[in-house]
Amino acid sequence: MNSSQKSQKQQANFFISVEVFNNLRTFIPKGEQSNFVEKAISGALSNLKFQDSLKNSFGAWKSRSGDTEKFVRKLRQSNRPLR
Repeated sequence: MNSSQKSQKQQANFFISVEVFNNLRTFIPKGEQSNFVEKAISGALSNLKFQDSLKNSFGAWKSRSGDTEKFVRKLRQSNRPLR
């Protein structure tokens, strides 16, 4: 998405529960409600994209030797001397 698309706004009409609507009006000032909803939706969509990429990439990475557990354990070893 380029910067001009980010600055453009489009009205969206959708239904939310009365409880969520009332909480939004109670806790978020009137002039900030659209921004708050946009950030909440954007965060939720980012989470969905991340979960989808995890699901789709499962099993895609393997060590060359085929011993993934051994390779990861080697990466996790500390180079710090013991006290």
